[in-house]
Amino acid sequence: MQRILAYIALFGLWMLTAQCRSGHSEGEEREPERWAVFSSCEHFRTAEMQKWCFEQKFTDLFSRHLAEDTILAAYVWEHIPGDTLRIYVEVDTTGHLAFGGWEGGTSPFDDRDMETDFIHLFDRMPATQPALLDGRPLPIRYVLPVVKSEK
Repeated sequence: MQRILAYIALFGLWMLTAQCRSGHSEGEEREPERWAVFSSCEHFRTAEMQKWCFEQKFTDLFSRHLAEDTILAAYVWEHIPGDTLRIYVEVDTTGHLAFGGWEGGTSPFDDRDMETDFIHLFDRMPATQPALLDGRPLPIRYVLPVVKSEK
């Protein structure tokens, strides 16, 4: 019985630390399979090979998981020289933000209200032409192709 309780406690601790590392606001769920795509491609040394890896993995992953009315835009954004931030957004067909997530690098967002910052940055943003609300383009290293679900 003590062993079972110990396993339950360890699992709870693991879940708590995973939530703390997620970069999400409290109450949001992190989807590990999506985030694993980023780290699994980082071992490629060149941007071209990383791009190829991201394209393959995102195409497979999001063709299986995205809702039919949602499209994906994913970016690797070097917003500070040498400081790369991995960002992905799901934008519904009306152009509104369905979900946003980031990992790595120094956050360009106000951590006190990251969800609002995401909406300000990405809401109503065309998925194929990322830009700030004032029209300036984001300093994106490369943009992955938009993937539509085949469901």
